[in-house]
Amino acid sequence: MDSMAIPKNAWLEVPLVVIMMFGTAYTLYKRLNMKKADGNPMGLGRRVHEMVALLMLVPIIGVLAVEDILPKEVVGTLLGTIIGYTLSGISDSDRT
Repeated sequence: MDSMAIPKNAWLEVPLVVIMMFGTAYTLYKRLNMKKADGNPMGLGRRVHEMVALLMLVPIIGVLAVEDILPKEVVGTLLGTIIGYTLSGISDSDRT
């Protein structure tokens, strides 16, 4: 078997890796170029960190699940934990 063999699910893995790389880079680029009303840069807050974490972890888990490296039970547990933790901080009083 060739060490550079094409993965069996490349049609799914390639878009996930592209989302992970370019989605994260685009999110950081746009956020760092945003300006406040006084002209200062917005910077990176808690929500941006959560968004970057989601953009990195969810595709990685997807690729590992498609390649059968992670068992299906573990995939569900990881996705539930990551998404639950990320969404747990959303409230009306916490808008940053």
